[in-house]
Amino acid sequence: MLAQSTSVDDGERKRLFDEVQRIYAEHLPVVHFVAPKVFVAASGRLRNLTPAIARPQLLWAADTLAVN
Repeated sequence: MLAQSTSVDDGERKRLFDEVQRIYAEHLPVVHFVAPKVFVAASGRLRNLTPAIARPQLLWAADTLAVN
């Protein structure tokens, strides 16, 4: 990765990056998830609460929240 990120030749960078990808695929050192699981909790007194992907998950539309 260091050689790939410091090379100035585009062709060499592509070749080195392809090699990195091959090594990753061969050894599978990480597993990437498309969407993380996010758990949120809120008081039962809150109304109009709609969780969202964007952070903070519960306050993205704070102007619509109400307390019962």
